[in-house]
Amino acid sequence: PDRGPLAVKRRPPNDAGDPHRRPTIIEVIWGLEVGGAEVLLLERLGASDRAGRDYIVLASRPELQALAGDIKALGIPVVYPGPGPWRMLSRIKALRPAVINVHSPLPGLWIKAAVAAGYFPPPMPRLIETVHSESYGRPIFERLSATLNPVLDQLVAVSEAVAATPLTRHAPHLHVVRPGVDIAAVADWSSAQAED
Repeated sequence: PDRGPLAVKRRPPNDAGDPHRRPTIIEVIWGLEVGGAEVLLLERLGASDRAGRDYIVLASRPELQALAGDIKALGIPVVYPGPGPWRMLSRIKALRPAVINVHSPLPGLWIKAAVAAGYFPPPMPRLIETVHSESYGRPIFERLSATLNPVLDQLVAVSEAVAATPLTRHAPHLHVVRPGVDIAAVADWSSAQAED
């Protein structure tokens, strides 16, 4: 699709820019506490075919790490680049990923803005945003995030309800993938943790 002024030169699929280097897929998330997005990420990584590609989880908040050990047990490194957007963006730039899949609103906004501004050198990594909720609770933030959606290669919504929200506007490719996370079990676990 025509992305207008937000068009960027993309990396071809399965190409990490160096034929002797395995493609790197970076999964970006705010923190690794037990919640829907975090459990979905853990389950997906556990089921992923990791032959021929390297995964790295980049988390913004080192104090939120309940699931970090489970991800590391899969042989996938968890990296905390430090506070603020520039440390995260410079870490992503240094890793030269083939794919970035972002799961959290604030890091998603930072990365989409960096792509739109041309921060990453060509060829650009493929950019996927997985939207896990129907609202971020701040309309101006939601509008800005949606305005930057044309830089995405794909937007994944975790339900039809999420796909129908303004958060998915302007996405060049929208897919609905129902994650199968047992929301009731996560809610029960969260309630039990709050009581402890």
